Amino acid sequence: MKYQLHFQLDKPVLTVNYRRTVLSFIKKALTEYASGQYYDEFFHGSGSKPYCFAVCLPPAQVRNNQFDLQEPWIDVNFSSLDVKTSLILYNAFTGLKFRLLPLDDHNSMKLTRIRAAKETIVRQSCIIGKLSMPLCVRLHDPEQNKDQYFTFTDLGFEQQLKCIIEAQLKLRQGVDPNWIAGFSFAPVQMKKSFTKHYGQLIPGSLGIFRLCGQPELLNYLANEGMGSRRSAGFGTFDVIGQGEA
Repeated sequence: MKYQLHFQLDKPVLTVNYRRTVLSFIKKALTEYASGQYYDEFFHGSGSKPYCFAVCLPPAQVRNNQFDLQEPWIDVNFSSLDVKTSLILYNAFTGLKFRLLPLDDHNSMKLTRIRAAKETIVRQSCIIGKLSMPLCVRLHDPEQNKDQYFTFTDLGFEQQLKCIIEAQLKLRQGVDPNWIAGFSFAPVQMKKSFTKHYGQLIPGSLGIFRLCGQPELLNYLANEGMGSRRSAGFGTFDVIGQGEA
C-alpha cells in the first residue's frame, strides 16, 4: 500500500534534518491514535520496521542548515506491503489532518491531503532503480557500539547490503529468506551523499542502479525500501525499468 501526505507550511523553510520532523509527526500520530496502543510496535526495540518513506520538496536552496523553499509545502510518500502497518499509519495520520503542528524557528505545518499512490509491482528478475532517498548501508559493532557506513565505491558494500537484506527477510513474517539467492547490485550512475540525521553526518549513495534477483525479493525491496534505517527516511527508490539484463 502506498499513499502520499501533503503538508502546507506556514513559512517556506525547512530544516535539513527534516527526517527528524517526519519521525516526530509519526510519533505524535501514533501516540494519539487508539490511545497509543500501537506506539511500542513502531518505536520500542531496534527491529526492522516494515515500511519506508520518501520526502519530496519543491525547488529549494540550502542556507544555514535549512532549505529555503520556493513554495511552502512538502510531500511525504509512505510505502509498505504489510496491510496492518499501512492501515495503522493511515488511520493515525488521518487523526492529525488539518491540525497545526509547530516546527522550529516559529514555523508550523499542517497535513491537508492524504491520497493513494500508484502501487509498484515487479515481475522481472532485473530492474533499474532510482533512489529517492539515500541508500544507507551500515555495519554495527555492538561491543564497541560503533557504526561503519559503506557507500557504493567501498570494498564490501554489496556484501554488507546483502547481509542487511538477508537479516531483514528473516525478521519479516510472510517472506522467504531464500529470496536472497541470486541477488546482485550494480551502480549505473551513482554518487556519494552525506545526510545530517540526529547530529550525525551519514555517508550514503544516490542515483541509478541495477538490481537482479528473484522477482519476489525485488518487489519486496521496491515497496519497503533497501538497506539500513529504511523507516527513518533512507533507502526508498523508484523502479524506472524492468527486464534489463
